[in-house]
Amino acid sequence: MPPIEEINNKFARLLQGLPANWKELARAKGALTRARKIKGAEELLRAVFSYGVADYSLREVAGLLTRARQPLSDEAVRTRLNKCEAWLERMLSATLLRDVPRAVLAGRKLKIVDGTVLCCPAAVGTDYRVHLCFAAIEQRCGGVKVTDAKGAESFTYFAYEPGDVVLGDRIYGKTKQIIAVKEQGAEVVVRISLQQLRLYDEAITPIAWKEALIKAGSTGQLRIEGLVKEAQDKLTKVYVYGQRRASK
Repeated sequence: MPPIEEINNKFARLLQGLPANWKELARAKGALTRARKIKGAEELLRAVFSYGVADYSLREVAGLLTRARQPLSDEAVRTRLNKCEAWLERMLSATLLRDVPRAVLAGRKLKIVDGTVLCCPAAVGTDYRVHLCFAAIEQRCGGVKVTDAKGAESFTYFAYEPGDVVLGDRIYGKTKQIIAVKEQGAEVVVRISLQQLRLYDEAITPIAWKEALIKAGSTGQLRIEGLVKEAQDKLTKVYVYGQRRASK
């Protein structure tokens, strides 16, 4: 458990970054129905923070609240925390969208795709892979796919729509993955490996990464407009952006 001073400082910074109407949202989303043993939204959020971030147990959170108010059991704390889900989702959504221009968001949905492994008891390796598509702005699951251990991580397990922006890590930064999403009218944002993504210019000539990186050395920024192709008749325009890492 972090020192109390560190916890207090983190909670103070959290309050500064919340949307303006976060207290009203606590009542609107059913997290705070009556202020009897928990007197307000800030006290309730402090309980959530203590349990979810500071790693207090339910009993320790109950102890914090009891010192300030009437006695509260750990099970009563659990009940109140369970009612906070919709409130927390709405605050997170509002915070994520606050600094994004409305013109950028118009008709767009951010979908994050990732995967993990499942190992059964006494397993000697991976038994299953779980693939998840998460709608970040709406804060909801957009799809789940379970495969055996041979099921590689892929964008193609899910369907997309025009206006979707699909985000993935480096394992998804392959030509087939990018084209599969673009063909559905969606956009793709991925990290890439210079070794696994072949990029072409307008003349369908491979772009030399080494020369491009050397040219970008003076500014520390890499910007390339090029094409990826799965077959001769499947060409898709992409934009590559790079930034020199700051030295430690």
